[in-house]
Amino acid sequence: MLLRSGLVALLVFGSFSVAAQDAPQIGLGLKLGTTGVGLELSRGLGERVVLRGGYNVLTLDESIEDTDMTYDAELKKDSLSLLLDWHPWAGAYRLTGGVHSHSDNSLEIIAQPDTGGTYTINGRTYAANNIGVLDGVIGLEKTTPYVGIGWGHAAKATGFTFLLDVGLQFQDSPGVKLSVDTCSLPVAVCAQLNSDIQAEVVQLEKDIEDYDFWPVVNLGLHYRF
Repeated sequence: MLLRSGLVALLVFGSFSVAAQDAPQIGLGLKLGTTGVGLELSRGLGERVVLRGGYNVLTLDESIEDTDMTYDAELKKDSLSLLLDWHPWAGAYRLTGGVHSHSDNSLEIIAQPDTGGTYTINGRTYAANNIGVLDGVIGLEKTTPYVGIGWGHAAKATGFTFLLDVGLQFQDSPGVKLSVDTCSLPVAVCAQLNSDIQAEVVQLEKDIEDYDFWPVVNLGLHYRF
């Protein structure tokens, strides 16, 4: 909520600045990279400081094979970003810090049965036609701090400017939820299935703990008005 309010304030402040100044340091840009496709507004706060706010969206299909099972995963990352650039020598090189606020930051996962139509969960084999689809969500933090370096000054000169961002989002260790559609097996076997699913959750969380850092490499094209 704080980030969204800050971005709205940036947009409003930028609009008033355009009307109030003869040469406002306002820029608008597009970017593409590991945070997805984004639209960004920049506002120069001096020769060495630039404030940037934007919206980013990313959808990515991948496969997870960290346990005995293979999961098809769809990553969704939609975020508002608020970044502050500091140019220590007033040139193109900069240090950047800020935060991304995600409306969605998760992987939707579906386990794939083997060629025999079975799942191996915590070392036990279950027929897919007895338990249906095994699926779930890997949830990541909604608010992710960002630090990085970059090249390009969004408010330095009128016209087009290329920007490069390289850094990390800190999104903490992921949480996993798994479940099956149904269980047509005896009650005791279904209870064992639920226990095995929880063991699979623990193992999956351990094996994908490296997801607590999201690498950021973005290229952007800004136009300063």
